[in-house]
Amino acid sequence: MKNKILPICIALMLLCIISCNNKTAENQTVIIDSDILNTQVLTQEQQNKLTPTEVIISLKVGNKEFVEDQLTVRNNSARVRQASLGQFPKAVILSCLDSRVPVEDVFHKGIGDLFVARVAGNPSYFRGIDSLG
Repeated sequence: MKNKILPICIALMLLCIISCNNKTAENQTVIIDSDILNTQVLTQEQQNKLTPTEVIISLKVGNKEFVEDQLTVRNNSARVRQASLGQFPKAVILSCLDSRVPVEDVFHKGIGDLFVARVAGNPSYFRGIDSLG
């Protein structure tokens, strides 16, 4: 029995490798450089000029894009490097701790655009508030 386990494991590994590399062109998404959104993180000057109305409109538009499944490809590595110099987000979002709720994606924003505070067990007075109007 022990002599049969190793060949079976090797065969399964090879099957997995072969099946992973056998993608058809119709299943692959090709991203070219022009598809990547290269927006800059906000500066303090830009943040100071924002109005609450502009921020709420931006969040609503971003959420609509998310709901409509409009994919935006961002260069997250570049945005992390930009944001390391300082953070001046458009809004602070209080979110649940659930990892299945990608807050930046829900509002179609990138790294540095939002300050997200995740808490477990939001108090009842936060439930049901439509903070976006």
